[in-house]
Amino acid sequence: LVCSGWLVLEWHDYSLQWKPEDFGNIQTMRLPSTRVWTPDIILYNSADDNFEGTIKTNLVVQSNGSILFVPPGIFKSICPFNIASFPFVS
Repeated sequence: LVCSGWLVLEWHDYSLQWKPEDFGNIQTMRLPSTRVWTPDIILYNSADDNFEGTIKTNLVVQSNGSILFVPPGIFKSICPFNIASFPFVS
């Protein structure tokens, strides 16, 4: 099974909070995902031995410490399939 899609990940990092009024009223920043901690997302039953995870993209950091990360990925997994009852496979 090959699935292409996006993961929508959101979390809060208190160390990335700031007061917008102290920084020219900047309320949102876009940063490379390599510059900020991101969770490791690995497909448990991956059929791809060279799976590197999701593609590294920018993430959005809000002044309240909220982080939004929407990385695209191509996920290949293994699914058991019994053709004995085809086409009535569930």
